[in-house]
Amino acid sequence: MDILKECAVKFCALLDKSYFIIAGHKGKKIEIDLRFQEDHFFHIVGLHKLSDLKDFYANRNKRNILHCILSGEMTYSDIQKSVYFDEIKRRLDFFVMIEEILDSNDIVLKFNQNICR
Repeated sequence: MDILKECAVKFCALLDKSYFIIAGHKGKKIEIDLRFQEDHFFHIVGLHKLSDLKDFYANRNKRNILHCILSGEMTYSDIQKSVYFDEIKRRLDFFVMIEEILDSNDIVLKFNQNICR
């Protein structure tokens, strides 16, 4: 299967799930309630970084782009044509394992509290 479509299929499997993550370090606790919506896919896999493909995105909303990928209208080979493709390739390579990563007990978080202030 096309890796972009595989990412989209894996993403859709997460739409009805919620992940509640509790992490702690040195007596401080953070809680993350992680939920996915169709229009999040565009940014999560980095398609927004492919600015030279804006002609394809121009008349589509982010949810519609997910459906274009699922239908095969937009493929991995299409996005490989972008000069910015190397910026997102690793995201796609890892995203195909997103559910396994989230379901594992081996998640390591790096949290910079200064950014959230």
